[in-house]
Amino acid sequence: MIYTFLLIFSKTLNDVTMEPRPRIKSEFKNVKYEKLQEKIKESFWGDFLFGGLLVSGIFIIVDNLNLPQEVSITIGVIIIILAISLMLGRLGWLKFSPNRINKMMDKAQISFEIANYTKSIKYLERIIRIDESYSTAWYNKGSVLSKLGRDEEAIECYDKVIKIDKKYADVWYNKGNALSKLGRNKEAIKCYDKAIEIDEKNAYVWNNKGNALINLGRVGEAIECYEKAIEIDEKNADAWFNKGSVLGRLGRDEEAIEYYDKAIEIDEKYVYAWYNKGSILSKLGRVEEAIECYDKAIKIDGKNAYTWFTIGTALFNLGRDEEALECYDKAIETDEKNAYIWTNKGSILSKLGRDEEAIECYDKAIKIDGKNDYAWHNKGTALGRLGRDEEAIECYDKAIKIDEKNAYTWFNKGAALGRLGRDEEAIECYDKAIEIDEKFAYAWYNKASLESLRNNEQESIKCLKKAIELDEIIIEQAKLEANFDNIRDSDEFKELIG
Repeated sequence: MIYTFLLIFSKTLNDVTMEPRPRIKSEFKNVKYEKLQEKIKESFWGDFLFGGLLVSGIFIIVDNLNLPQEVSITIGVIIIILAISLMLGRLGWLKFSPNRINKMMDKAQISFEIANYTKSIKYLERIIRIDESYSTAWYNKGSVLSKLGRDEEAIECYDKVIKIDKKYADVWYNKGNALSKLGRNKEAIKCYDKAIEIDEKNAYVWNNKGNALINLGRVGEAIECYEKAIEIDEKNADAWFNKGSVLGRLGRDEEAIEYYDKAIEIDEKYVYAWYNKGSILSKLGRVEEAIECYDKAIKIDGKNAYTWFTIGTALFNLGRDEEALECYDKAIETDEKNAYIWTNKGSILSKLGRDEEAIECYDKAIKIDGKNDYAWHNKGTALGRLGRDEEAIECYDKAIKIDEKNAYTWFNKGAALGRLGRDEEAIECYDKAIEIDEKFAYAWYNKASLESLRNNEQESIKCLKKAIELDEIIIEQAKLEANFDNIRDSDEFKELIG
């Protein structure tokens, strides 16, 4: 019987292709503030006339009180001083308030640019206290909150702006972005449509509407949006990239590569385009070209764990295992909490015969994600190679509980049971593997081997025949398999193996 140890890589290259990317426009707007100044100018002369009449009325009242002349003069002087002070104060506001607001807005912008978002919000809130109808302050506060990931609060700020000015295209756009980040894609699309209604020439809005449509599975409409974005601005690298990502999903790999190339032509440091192009090339078997793309991505962003991860997988596919290990170690340096990286590192160590080290990696992966069936499966495989079959079966059972449709796990559990002499249970596992994948040649072969041991000649011949139909190399293995000694002299067996 073939006690094959089948390792599973937890992710293939194309499984980790980057999804379409939004272009989040959370820039800080700093328009010189003049509205309060205009408001004061409008009311100044009315206030002056009202104040004059009020002062005159007070003088008439005082005059009729028949107070001593000295007292009347004193009261009059006090009233005049107060009136002059109020008027001068009003004139001071006329000069001071807009400057004060503009200086605070400058400070808010500087804080925003150096990523001191909390301080930026404080300045913006002070401006809003002075004039809560100042839409730019609300817009900027929304942008800062969105940077902090506080999208619900950001939406409240954008709603304040919309209440003041419904024709503000950028605020509809940013509200759409915030809603999209929260997974509220239908609402996001409505906001993007509002922004397009106001300004249909904004490529970023079309791009992000496309992403929201992708999230809803409306692929055809999404492609139309990306094409519209490209039509408006052919230098929009994100739109080229995003359409490429969708084409890759649809299996239109060569077209996808063309779109990634266009994104790279516009922005040669577009790391995600290099990364996805590499993934597609690897999927097409053009592994050396894929590695060149990953190398480009690493030069741009050496801290990208997924890039190191996929280069490692590509090198593994080329049989360059030691180099692949180095890449996984680099990936772990960047993201030590990624269970897939630990699983794949363990797979390579196991392939190199370093099963104890492999088990340590699988344990790391399981600690990060106890639902990682690949890690449980591969840990079982490593334990089996070390002769620890009871422990291996426990791991396979864990993996099966997570994913009962994995034929490899049932096969390897069957092999472990076979090594322990639990033939009937092993056959049940092979049957399960065959039920999931009827073209699993080794499952048919191992079942044939055990049926021979149990003297079930017809069943053994039937299973062996099926195995050979699927993989002729099995003929040479069957010739040497001791388990077939019970049926070796039968005419049907001889006819099968020649």
